[in-house]
Amino acid sequence: MPAEIYLPLFQFARLNRIPMLALNVDQELTRAIAEKGWDAVPAAEREGVGRPAPASTAYQQFLFEIYRQHAAMRGKPAKAGSRDPAFANFVDSQLAWDRAMAEMLARQAAPAAGRPRQVAHG
Repeated sequence: MPAEIYLPLFQFARLNRIPMLALNVDQELTRAIAEKGWDAVPAAEREGVGRPAPASTAYQQFLFEIYRQHAAMRGKPAKAGSRDPAFANFVDSQLAWDRAMAEMLARQAAPAAGRPRQVAHG
């Protein structure tokens, strides 16, 4: 996403001394899952992210439209249906990203005893 979209949030947080939390996972993880699928990525390379819950039908439909848009941007139309293995890997990748963000939020909401919060300041 273009920085202009979220930069004002960082500036506001900095000016008002509001701590910000980094939620993203390394792109290498999401790329590996998108290429191979969740099960093909060794657990040691998953950055500690737990297995995501399956996507609902509505979420899969939403993701299929995004998948088609990504394919079109690369000049490669998406395969005809949502049963394409590449789409399944795309869903796995998105679910892992969603799960990683949720896990980070949960850790910050109830940090383990003795562990400091990992808060990024803008």
